[in-house]
Amino acid sequence: MTQPGGRPAKDALFDALASVAKAVASGRRAEIIELLAQGERTVDEVAAAIDQSVANTSHHLRTLARAGLVRTRRQG
Repeated sequence: MTQPGGRPAKDALFDALASVAKAVASGRRAEIIELLAQGERTVDEVAAAIDQSVANTSHHLRTLARAGLVRTRRQG
């Protein structure tokens, strides 16, 4: 017998897990996470470190942010 309300919570948990797994399914995004774990960086710095364009790096960062794996902030 299942607990009342348990299924929606389980569905939300597994949907969130799938979102995170999809976000880190790219080697570049995994590399970005490893880089940002060392400290805050600008998009330009991340792009240079992973040898990618700023546009491509921004796309990866948006994907990671949607999954809740990175936070962004604007400065200047």
